[in-house]
Amino acid sequence: CIGGSSRLKYQGSPNDLSSWMEELDGAAPLNKIAIPGSHDSGTAGICWLGETQTYSIDEQLKSGARYFDIRVHKSGDKLRIFHSVFDGVEFEDILSDIKSFITENPSEALILDFQHFKGESQDAVRELLQEELFDRGLVAMNNTTSNDLDFIRQLPLGEVRGKFIIFFFDSSIDFF
Repeated sequence: CIGGSSRLKYQGSPNDLSSWMEELDGAAPLNKIAIPGSHDSGTAGICWLGETQTYSIDEQLKSGARYFDIRVHKSGDKLRIFHSVFDGVEFEDILSDIKSFITENPSEALILDFQHFKGESQDAVRELLQEELFDRGLVAMNNTTSNDLDFIRQLPLGEVRGKFIIFFFDSSIDFF
């Protein structure tokens, strides 16, 4: 936790939070760690009416955020982050930033939450995640007989270091 009330507190320098999870015991259950994150992640630079974050994803990662609420809109042939009616940065740029970050900081675990889509972007996002993260072994997979909620409750940090946990809402399929 960064300045929170969790008993698992970050003890490193407040100037560099790129690897704060490194200080935590790998046996610590993930659901017992206060994980900082952002709502409407990736909206820095959008019109002021739609901007909910002033830091880019890269800046948020370096500031200690590990949970990201990512909303994607398919606009033409581009996948863009959106908030309300405003489009922002390209999703592929964010994906590149988070992949680089996790490669450079293998002690960390990132949570990507995809709950909002626009412009029929679900399939394109799913395909890109499959190619860029799943196929490269960068996603924590539930290969147990437990349902996803029980799996997360039992998941120790050490098993997801250097990986992503992805929450994906798609009413038509059960992919993640």
